[in-house]
Amino acid sequence: MKKSPSLLNDNGLYVDSSETPHRLLGYLIAHEGVVYAPGLKVGVIPLEDMDTHNRILALMEWDAMLKHGEGRLYLTLRDSKHVITDFLGLRSIAPLRVRKGTHNKGKTRYDVWFDLSGSLWHGLNIGDCQLLHVKKVKYRTLPPLTS
Repeated sequence: MKKSPSLLNDNGLYVDSSETPHRLLGYLIAHEGVVYAPGLKVGVIPLEDMDTHNRILALMEWDAMLKHGEGRLYLTLRDSKHVITDFLGLRSIAPLRVRKGTHNKGKTRYDVWFDLSGSLWHGLNIGDCQLLHVKKVKYRTLPPLTS
């Protein structure tokens, strides 16, 4: 794990100011009073600041996804139904279609289609995890149902 960063709170987002340009920290997670970002120990910061950072980051990810036509979301189950969410679960989308299949590496593959801002998107989940790689599709028609 990397050494602790030199933290700077930039309008609610924590950045590592020891790097040039400043590096935005990923989602922050608290464990036993210590806050961690992906790959590094951040240290102790107020939990309210951590929540603010994570919420702003989640909203930025949605904006970037819409702008660039691709991103990462999560496929979860709620009340026995699939739901597509962001890391924090701030926004949820009900898929239009879910198709379960097999995959040579992850054994299980889920293809999901959903509507986001009037466009059709496709998500791919492989293996025993919730990570969903999503991309805006060029066509507006759902693929045919297969058995």
